[in-house]
Formats: sequence, structure tokens, C-alpha cells
Amino acid sequence: GIFLLILVTSAPGNFEARSTIRRSWGKRGKNDAKFHVVFMLGATKEPEILSKLKEEIGSYGDLIIGKFTDSYSNLPLKSLMSLRWASQIESQFTVKTDDDMYIHTTRLYEWLLRHQTSRLYAGKVRQNAKVNRFRFHRYSVSYKNYQEQFYPAYCYGGFYVLSREALTSVLSVSKRYHPFPAEDAYLGVLAKEVGITP
Repeated sequence: GIFLLILVTSAPGNFEARSTIRRSWGKRGKNDAKFHVVFMLGATKEPEILSKLKEEIGSYGDLIIGKFTDSYSNLPLKSLMSLRWASQIESQFTVKTDDDMYIHTTRLYEWLLRHQTSRLYAGKVRQNAKVNRFRFHRYSVSYKNYQEQFYPAYCYGGFYVLSREALTSVLSVSKRYHPFPAEDAYLGVLAKEVGITP
């Protein structure tokens, strides 16, 4: 099995960002057994991008494309799709990151070897974030979706890592809450529900 699965959220047109990752920290080779990089995308209807994506899939086979339009408002769907897909893969740890991030895979690998806790949820932690109730704000969450005034502690969405047990635990309660626009805060809510803190 894979030790570390790295899910990179990317927009369909971000060909250069994906190419840079494949040439740098995500390069295939001697570390294949340690980590595996997969790019998570939403769908597009743009013909030019579609044809280039088909070429990219043929060349690399490392793209997973969801059945929803790739847009900012669908980011929570993309994150959930990514984690659900990851839960089908036999990896000890799963990282969710963005295509503009650089990961020092050797250091991360060594850190994970030292922190092999079964309920790991780690990253840069945000505490006491206030829930946004302004109706037209992009991060707005209604009382119907979430009643608390503050979010529980959560890891910023640009990078976080989950152990296999933590991943399956948070997904087991994902149907209790409708996904929030702030997808990283949403994961923190699910984690709290199953007694996991970052």
C-alpha cells in the first residue's frame, strides 16, 4: 500500500502548476512507494481546455475529475470528493493541498514516521474563527447549517494531513452537515463531531 497519498486541488486550466509539481516535489521515481500525488479537479465545458486535459490524462493518468463545474462555490464539493476518493485508497496518511503549494516530501515523510498516531489531523491551525453570517459574503453560513458562533479549531485548507482512521471518521459524519463555503472550517466541524482535534 501507499504510505502517503497527496491530493492536490487544481483548476482545469492550471496546466503549468501541475507540470511544475510533476517536475519538482511530486516527481515520480524512487519515492513511489512512500507517496503518490493525484490532482483533483472539477469539470469544465471549455473545448480548448477539455482537449488539453484529455492529452494530460493520456500522458500522466494522475487526474481525478468530479461531476460538478470547477468553481469557487463548488470548492467544498471538490474537497469532499477528494477525501471520499482518498478513503477508497489504502494509504496510511492523506494530505490535501493546493497546486500553488510546495511540499518538502522528505521532511513530511520523516515527520509522519515520528507522529504515527491513529487519529492524526495536522496542519497550520486556526482557532476561534467567527462564523460569517453576512448573507452575500462568499464564506457565509446560515444558522440552519451551523448554529455555533465560532468554528472549532481547524487546519487551513492549503495544507493538512489526516491519518487513515481520522479520514474515515470525519467522512462518517459528513452527511450530518451541509458543506460550508469555508471547506477547511467544515472539516474542523466534522473532526470535532468525532472527537478529533488538530
